[in-house]
Amino acid sequence: MHNNCIINIVACVDQNKENTVIIAEEPRVLMSSSPRMRIARTFREWISSGKLSKGDRVPAEYSIVESFKVSRGTVRSALKQLEEDGLIKMEAGRGRIVSYDNRGESNFLSKTIVVLCRRVDDTNQFVHSGKMEAVDAGINSRARHLNLNTMFLNDVNYDAGFINDIVKSRPRGVLAIHHMAESEEWLKTLAYLKECKIPVIVNGNDRHLEKYHRIISDHEAGSYGLTKFLISKGCRRILRLWCVKKQSYWLKDRNVGYERAVREAELESIPPVYMDSLAPRDEFNEDVFRQRCRQYAGYLVEHVVSKKPIDGIMLVSDCDVFPVASACRMYGKDPNKDVAIVGYDNYWRDCNEARWEHYVPPATVDKKNFTTGEQMVEMLIQKYEDRLVDKSECIRIPPEIIITRSRERK
Repeated sequence: MHNNCIINIVACVDQNKENTVIIAEEPRVLMSSSPRMRIARTFREWISSGKLSKGDRVPAEYSIVESFKVSRGTVRSALKQLEEDGLIKMEAGRGRIVSYDNRGESNFLSKTIVVLCRRVDDTNQFVHSGKMEAVDAGINSRARHLNLNTMFLNDVNYDAGFINDIVKSRPRGVLAIHHMAESEEWLKTLAYLKECKIPVIVNGNDRHLEKYHRIISDHEAGSYGLTKFLISKGCRRILRLWCVKKQSYWLKDRNVGYERAVREAELESIPPVYMDSLAPRDEFNEDVFRQRCRQYAGYLVEHVVSKKPIDGIMLVSDCDVFPVASACRMYGKDPNKDVAIVGYDNYWRDCNEARWEHYVPPATVDKKNFTTGEQMVEMLIQKYEDRLVDKSECIRIPPEIIITRSRERK
């Protein structure tokens, strides 16, 4: 939050003057915003808190001009926005007055951001993590700085009907984390929220999410940078070994980044391998780890035992590095000399599979998940305060290529 001091007008109702609002000034620290946004936000807060009730007269334009030190055109623009939102209206003989609206009811959810997720742990422990939970941590951190509450709703405990009830209380907005945005059931809830004009920000970019404002990590840039790194280390035949579905938007973006890097280097683009059968990960079970090693080995055989063997492997995530490294060893390939193996997400240090395979990936990608969470809150506030245009947009957070010391752990 920027420490810019702006003026906050305090509303007081004089019961002896036909509910006319008297305005005074006091300093307040808020994020910087346009004058029109500040005026609109102030009136919304008055109405939400009950300082302005239905039927109260809105201050005269000249009073607002003097208090905010802005032009009359700016004031009229802000008041017009409030009229369009149904918060105020013109009444013959009285001027502008407050009109009834659900947002006029004072409730704790008016300063609460609802987060649809699968949170089971304390978000604080993921502040510096490369895992997706860091998005939640970023949300919590930014909301706290803005003096807002957060309500994390786990889909295991709550159904869509419960969310619909929450919506009736008009929360500040709703954030949908990646996996929630991919659920058909929860997509219906997001559509309902949008219909109710509740601000919705999504961490995802699949086709069915295009009507929402979205914030994601730039997977194309991450894959491009990681491929360039492998090329700089001498890799000339780089295989993409993907253990997820082809239609994932972020995987498509990674493929685009890879293709661009090998094209610029005038190298052969090896078609990606999509695995349709892989045992579910259990990082604490060695038997499962060995099973996954064998499964990976089956997909690798034609690329490793070949007249033109691969010398680089790109994987979906850091946790895949360890069973793939062990799979390469089955064919007599040393991951430290014969083939460079890289994952993604920057959490290889936290993978328990390292107990059975000591290979350290030479590089990985930090998606900046914490920053993604922070920016989701920032975009939500913009949408709440300024009522962003209906046309949605997708913000991509630049990732960072992380170079490791690249030697086996003992």
